[in-house]
Amino acid sequence: MNREYAEKCLAVDSDIENAKLYVFEWAEHNVKMDRADDMAEAIQHLLSFNDYIFVGINGDAVDFMPLLKKMRSITNTQIMIVTSDFTTEKEIAALENGADLYARWHKNPKGNVASVLAHIARTSERAKQYKPLTNILSRTRSNILSCDCLGDLIKSARKFKNMTQAELAAKLQISARHLKAIENEDKKPSFNLLERIVSELEITDIMLDTDNEILHICAGKNK
Repeated sequence: MNREYAEKCLAVDSDIENAKLYVFEWAEHNVKMDRADDMAEAIQHLLSFNDYIFVGINGDAVDFMPLLKKMRSITNTQIMIVTSDFTTEKEIAALENGADLYARWHKNPKGNVASVLAHIARTSERAKQYKPLTNILSRTRSNILSCDCLGDLIKSARKFKNMTQAELAAKLQISARHLKAIENEDKKPSFNLLERIVSELEITDIMLDTDNEILHICAGKNK
């Protein structure tokens, strides 16, 4: 029986073994991955199917810059480049030529997938309706130092559970005003409060990467 996926993405990656890792990683997020060896082949994919949730380019394996503007001219989808050869100058050039994101390469597929999903959730109205959402938080033992779309993730998971802000706040023993500030990104929760939110909303798939101090959180899946 063929599996049905909620979304499709296009990976531009000449490294076949690396791409295979991402096929399974994206499948875990209910996203089917098509692959192109180079930018010319990717453009042909886009000309025949232009409804990808994003185009992801392995900047270490593909010479993307010469055809980046052309790719942008034929699609409105998110174009994201990940590379270990990251400099501010290259980031500016990529963004000026049509990329939506130019990011550092993580050591493991989960880190790169989480980065892309966090960026999509932050910038795409279409993707904000898609579950699971993935969020990235850089943290110390007790404090969250930075986060991408944490408020959106909590709000999405709360609505998925059919709970109002007042109902969730009561369960967490905080004020509705405090919760509203967290969802609106005006405040960050303490790590202890975040753990209680995760528990109450049954947010799944938590993984702590101790090497990079990154916590990955995925919201509950559609039934």
